Amino acid sequence: MLTSLMRFGKQLDSAQVEINELRDELQNVRNEARTDALTSLRNRRAFDEVLRQHTEAARSGETTLCLIMIDVDHFKRFNDEMGHVMGDKALQTVAKVIQQNVTGADNAARYGGEEFAVLLAGQSLPNAVRIAENLRQAVERVRVRKTSNGEVVRGVTISCGVAEFNPADAPMNLVDRADGALYLAKEAGRNRIIVANA
Repeated sequence: MLTSLMRFGKQLDSAQVEINELRDELQNVRNEARTDALTSLRNRRAFDEVLRQHTEAARSGETTLCLIMIDVDHFKRFNDEMGHVMGDKALQTVAKVIQQNVTGADNAARYGGEEFAVLLAGQSLPNAVRIAENLRQAVERVRVRKTSNGEVVRGVTISCGVAEFNPADAPMNLVDRADGALYLAKEAGRNRIIVANA
């Protein structure tokens, strides 16, 4: 009887270890499903979920909310001239700058292609514009280097559109307004920030 109980106890311990490993593996899979593989930022799916949560909080008056939409200037030309490997390196560089310059409860994501989104919960519009300008300047200072020999390839610049949430907005209205401002920044010559009208 004692031997059977000991064997059963070992089986329970082994089962618990396996359950913990499966739980960890499931969490890793969930994280991977919400992370952009190239940049390690949130992916579009995760961004959309966070956007809905933050717009609900902002609509109830719990917080303010701003959005910065970012586009890497002349990215297609960069890819054509430098190749896709260096294009990927440029996107990783921009993502790293975003991660280093956006802190706290702010949420950054690769929105798609060469476009990024930074959701700023609890930030006023002037603060969001300041953050966007800091990002723009930080990216402008960075030089993309070849992995093989460290040789500087060229610089990269970004254009930004900034919008503030208002209670009448649906989540995608905020994105549309920031994206519209981004389009205007690109039309105005790139490497600049435009603020969306309310």
